[in-house]
Amino acid sequence: MVAEREPDSVMVHVCDDGPGIPDDIRASLFQPFISRSPGGTGLGLAIVAKVMAAHNGSVLLSERPSWSTCFSLRFPA
Repeated sequence: MVAEREPDSVMVHVCDDGPGIPDDIRASLFQPFISRSPGGTGLGLAIVAKVMAAHNGSVLLSERPSWSTCFSLRFPA
């Protein structure tokens, strides 16, 4: 996890070196019921996106060197 201060926001990057996000679900990743896990509900990232939007923030799947998956959360400052 890395936090960065920007002029109008704070970015928090949460990254891991797991298997990554399959290309076929990247475009719909923040929609409800999208999951790569057989037992998953696919609601986690949809809820994160709604909560961030409710607070005038955002979440996105981002690219960061040496990590397979990174989610960046932008919080207004």
